[in-house]
Amino acid sequence: MQPLVSIIITNHNYAEFLAEAIDSALAQSGVTTEVIVVDDGSTDGSAEVIAGYGNAVQSIFQPNKGQCAASNAGFVRSNGDVIMFLDADDYLQPGAVRELASALYREPRASKAQGYLTVIDRNGQASGHRIPRKLSPSGHYQNETLRWGKNLFRHTFTSGSAWPRWFLNEVMPLPESRLLGTDSCLNEVSTLFGRTISIDKAIAAYRVHGRNIGPASLAFNTKSIRQRLELLEAKHQYFAAWASKRGHTLPSDAAFRRARNWRFSLLAYSVALLEGIPPASSGTEFLLSPLRTGHTHPARAVFLSFMFCVVRCLPRKQALTVARRLLELPDPGLANPTLATDRRII
Repeated sequence: MQPLVSIIITNHNYAEFLAEAIDSALAQSGVTTEVIVVDDGSTDGSAEVIAGYGNAVQSIFQPNKGQCAASNAGFVRSNGDVIMFLDADDYLQPGAVRELASALYREPRASKAQGYLTVIDRNGQASGHRIPRKLSPSGHYQNETLRWGKNLFRHTFTSGSAWPRWFLNEVMPLPESRLLGTDSCLNEVSTLFGRTISIDKAIAAYRVHGRNIGPASLAFNTKSIRQRLELLEAKHQYFAAWASKRGHTLPSDAAFRRARNWRFSLLAYSVALLEGIPPASSGTEFLLSPLRTGHTHPARAVFLSFMFCVVRCLPRKQALTVARRLLELPDPGLANPTLATDRRII
């Protein structure tokens, strides 16, 4: 009997995109699937869209609790040996489920399979970019992640991943925090349980439409950046808790470990500039952070370290302009910021 794959679509007020997501899930071939749509307290026309599919999908309606809560509800309903969480504003590419499920069937102790996301605009027009720019190769990254920090491995976003049930049985339910998302919880923690499989194919389309809640929506202002830093801290705490549960000890200097991510360092420095306060990190720590980021190409790391020197030497306004461009974030004055490139994964 062919194993079952559960495709869980989580939705909150994405009625205009929801049908395309459901259609893409129902159209998957070469594998047996069940499609579960979890509506997380939508107030638009999402309920009518879901009702239009009748018994073709399983539906769950709940008060608005956030993405993790919706994922928890879908997982409880699911029966699949492999689980995918598809955001309702994205859609799956043809054959995507077969690709990821087959990879996990071939390696039953792998804790995750992932592929690329093609970036599109709200109308479905491809931008020519993908997320991430380059996936880390397939491998077991437990020791490296514990030693160098959770930012070592390049993960895709939620819609580009598939998970074996045995792994989700270990970690679900996810904390129902509005700060954390499904991939925020699962991506790095999965490295503690098994091998990650990376597939050199586009698995899903990631839609940028101005209401995204992930890194693609990050605006360059104090409030938005502080929220992102809070998310990174929450992710770190979640990962550290699971590492402890698995019997691992992390290095004691958490601030230094986070500084190995150059984007974190530049975001924190930018907030200090925006608020007119002294930076929390030392100058040396800030300047060397690109060289300590495990997945940054050496030549790019040297270039970034040089640009960090430039940022520190420039007057405040010019420094903020350079920082925003290095982070490839939209100008806060833009009414409808769009993803300019795929390299903003923090």
